[in-house]
Amino acid sequence: MMNANKTMKARIREVHLKKRNSMEVSEVKGKSSLINECVMSLDTYGKSDIVLCFYRLGNEVDVLEVARKALDDGKQVGFPKVTGKETMEFRVIDSMKRFEEGSFGVMEPVTEEVILPETLSADGDVLVIVPGLAFDGKGHRIGFGAGYYDRFIKMMNAAGVKYTTVGVFYEWQRHDAIPVSDHDVAVDVIVTEEGIYKQ
Repeated sequence: MMNANKTMKARIREVHLKKRNSMEVSEVKGKSSLINECVMSLDTYGKSDIVLCFYRLGNEVDVLEVARKALDDGKQVGFPKVTGKETMEFRVIDSMKRFEEGSFGVMEPVTEEVILPETLSADGDVLVIVPGLAFDGKGHRIGFGAGYYDRFIKMMNAAGVKYTTVGVFYEWQRHDAIPVSDHDVAVDVIVTEEGIYKQ
């Protein structure tokens, strides 16, 4: 079953990546803007003290608008930096100019301050914005298969962190059911250009 799930995920990943790569710049920009508005309208955004974002790769949803707003709102903002084959950490930023190209061609923060899961539990509510290639109505998602976010979320669970995960996708990336493996972690909320889907 595990091998079957892996094969199905690989097929979905291939098809969706090809379609996403074919999107026009104007489509990415327009839909990303709508998605950003939805994320910023969430109660969990308003209540959050810390917002963990990501820098888009290719035609992924662009959530930099959320990051800028969070900085303006005085929230602590973090972006991921890959530090090893299976490890990713979030670095605190204070400016949208402090990035350089890092792992997989993704822009990563050049700052040194790390947001550690074990220190988050005392720091208030955390909003984690999660990318992906496909999703379903139960909050299951398919990313690139490296498992960075799944592992980070499990670390937050182990540390007792109070958080909400928000997956950002284009509506066409919806599937009836995503194949699920034991290590997969569903997100709490899905946001697309068409609205908000809470689990």
